Amino acid sequence: MARLGRLALTVAMFVPLVAAACEGGVKRGAIAKPEEVSIDQAQSVADGGAKVAAAPEEPEADAGTIGPCGKIAVNGPLGERVPALAGKLTLRSLAGGTVLARSHDLMSAPIPDERETRVFYEAGDDKLVVFVQELFATTAPSFEAGARRFAATPGVAGRGAVAVEPVTLPSGLQAFGVAPEKVAWDHDAVFLYGLLVESAGTATYVQYFVSPGVKGASAGCTAVARRLARTIAAGTRTLVTAAGTRSLDALGERPLELTVPDGTVVIARSGDDFVVHEVRRMQPLGGASDGILGIYIGNHASFHPTKGPDDRPVTLLGTKTAWHASRGRAGDRTVFGVDALVPFPRGGRAAGQVHVFAQTTHAAELPPLQAIAETLRVR
Repeated sequence: MARLGRLALTVAMFVPLVAAACEGGVKRGAIAKPEEVSIDQAQSVADGGAKVAAAPEEPEADAGTIGPCGKIAVNGPLGERVPALAGKLTLRSLAGGTVLARSHDLMSAPIPDERETRVFYEAGDDKLVVFVQELFATTAPSFEAGARRFAATPGVAGRGAVAVEPVTLPSGLQAFGVAPEKVAWDHDAVFLYGLLVESAGTATYVQYFVSPGVKGASAGCTAVARRLARTIAAGTRTLVTAAGTRSLDALGERPLELTVPDGTVVIARSGDDFVVHEVRRMQPLGGASDGILGIYIGNHASFHPTKGPDDRPVTLLGTKTAWHASRGRAGDRTVFGVDALVPFPRGGRAAGQVHVFAQTTHAAELPPLQAIAETLRVR
């Protein structure tokens, strides 16, 4: 039986890897921070991964001969073009790479493809990972200013200073490269290069990492990361952000509907016997907003409220209940949250409960998220 607590938040809307201790799960009151990628964590989910075969039919720009990066075939053939973020972008890795989803435990759900994509390449003990993250961010009003704000977020590009540079990709997409002035080899995954890519007015972050065993090969490793970055192109999917009604899957029951304002994205995270719909508000790249609304549908909600002076009554799906307020700490940040639990209207065996919850480090973001939740209805 799957259980899912609150969704981990993102700091400054950066969508990080979650540490192995809570990978795939959601810790109540927890807020995720930008942190190192675990290369071995990527390797652990190799079962079922899709191999990236060589694709010599698509020529690439001549980047010259790249210096060594351990055993990684830096000058070897590239693999076939693969979709990233469910087709928002496409890219190529080295031939022999594997498309891998992040592992998750039996009590949680896999990370949706719309949120992240990983391509894992291994040569002996040396590993290369391409990690693509949806930022839920717009590039307006200034892509460059937003890129510089984003790159300055602690932990986004490892430790130390970074250089931010404009890049026009061979595909025609505009981007900003994020490169550490000095590669930090003392991480579990060594950050080499990042690319903030603009497509359809939104920003995606593509990162390149190697394992620390290739220490000392900074120039060659960074060069292969830049080589791969040049293959990024637009895909066929764009984010649905328009105002209107969104239909929410309810495990075979009558779907729910939610009315959202302009600039809202809704994606589903499905487990074996539950689904969580994640509702996020778009913001300018590099902004500080980190609010997220979650709507759990299933039979085993993680709901442990305590009554407090900030609770308030609410009617959700025709049932009178209460928004239960909470406050916790995540590092040096205060996390504000609310949640409520109601039975699924005329619910069957699959969907007995609807658990609605929101979290943010900015208390003023909670009321707009609650207002969206209060539009829930059965279609």
